[in-house]
Order: sequence, then C-alpha cells, then structure tokens
Amino acid sequence: RQRRPIVTNAYPSPNPRGKGYPEGHVRITRHLSLPVFDGDRISLVVGTGNKEEPYTETDVEQLTLLMQGVLRLIERNRVAAQLKQEREFIDTMLDSVPGILYVYDETGHIVRWNKQHEEMTGYSADEVKAMHVLDWFGGYEPDTSNVANAINNVMEKGRGEVEANLFAKSGKAIFMYFTGVRLNIGGKPYFT
Repeated sequence: RQRRPIVTNAYPSPNPRGKGYPEGHVRITRHLSLPVFDGDRISLVVGTGNKEEPYTETDVEQLTLLMQGVLRLIERNRVAAQLKQEREFIDTMLDSVPGILYVYDETGHIVRWNKQHEEMTGYSADEVKAMHVLDWFGGYEPDTSNVANAINNVMEKGRGEVEANLFAKSGKAIFMYFTGVRLNIGGKPYFT
C-alpha cells in the first residue's frame, strides 16, 4: 500500500496496523518487506524477518537488487516459455501444409522446412540444414539453370515458378511444380 520498503526493527512494540500472530506462527522480532517494481507496477512483494541485528538501508538495497534479479529471471523464463509455445504453433502449422514447404536465406541455405520435406526426400534434419537449394535439383550442373533462373526471379521480382525434378537422398527424381515467394523478415530477404 505504501509502495516503499517497510523496516520494523522492534516488531513486538505496539503497532496500530498490527493484528497479532496467527495461531502457531513463529514469533517475529524484526521484519523487512519491500515491493519489487516492474516499471510503475509492483510485480511482487518480498519479506524477510528475524535478523539478529537491526535491518539497515544496506539490507534494503541488497534485497532490492536480489529481487530485481529474480524478477528478470522470472520474466526471461516467461518469455522463453511463450517463444517455445509460439515455435510449437508455427511448427505444427508448417507440418500441416500439404506438400513440401521450405524457407531459404539469401545465400540459398535452408532455415525452415516442414516434416513432409524430410519424409519426401529421405534426408535427416541435420542433412537438410547443410544443403544449398540447388543441391535438391542435381547440384550445380547446367540442367539446373531453369531452377536457378526461377530462384533469381523470386529474389528480384518477388515471385517465381518452375517445374523440375527434386532429387531424394535415394537418387529418385520427383517431378514437381514449385512456386516461390520472396519474404522480408527482419529486414533480410528470404524465399519460400
């Protein structure tokens, strides 16, 4: 209520706000409580009691610093849990898309893909991460020029399409129709 630390070094003395001890409560001789702020909002209130010597301003400062660190850890854990939940949501959405879906960065290296991509090609997640976009189409041979041109169109014009064989790990050629779209995420170009 007072929005400031409260130090009571003589707890047993008469106090107009005191209501006595609940049954079985440890007898309190000294007490320090303080609010921990997140901006203007009180996020938590912490209390400690029965220090042998009187509580001082140093105790208030140390407990405040400690609890601000705890508050940062709580917030970091909350944000991490929220990010994990959002990541699971996005992964579930990507994996529910029929067909294969993948996102490459401007260097042509994959950054995200759906499970169907792994299932169709037979490559593991670690293998997929190490591959360049043209690796799926027989590498850098001249017959991949139509794919390379389509990728350039996506990066330059924002959209592109191509019919090509996607090569699985087994060597099997899978004829597919690809549509590509350029994305700008965080100021960087990607394509899907």
